[in-house]
Amino acid sequence: MAEHNPGVVIWGDGGGSTFRATVDAIHDGIVDFDVTGVITTDKDAGILEHVKYANSAYGMDIESLVVEGRPGRRQDEDTQGRILDFVGSCAESLVLMGGDGNHGRTARRGTERRCS
Repeated sequence: MAEHNPGVVIWGDGGGSTFRATVDAIHDGIVDFDVTGVITTDKDAGILEHVKYANSAYGMDIESLVVEGRPGRRQDEDTQGRILDFVGSCAESLVLMGGDGNHGRTARRGTERRCS
């Protein structure tokens, strides 16, 4: 029986260097989880190019979601719902990379509501 690695969604609005190191570590067998999704508020964020690379070069199947909003600002209820649906559809956990604490508070609060 194939072993199941937990799936995580990563929130990142930056260049994606930490994300790239993470998917490299997954590919090299250093960590035992899979990145299944990426959320960003920047349609031009470098992390999205790294998603394309990981999917192409490593055969990963990482989905991405670009949501409206600015880093450090709370998303409206519709956007929060899209985020929760995305995380719920492809991962057991949400990991925050970079950004400021406002994203984390919104995501954690929403995830706790959904999981309770």
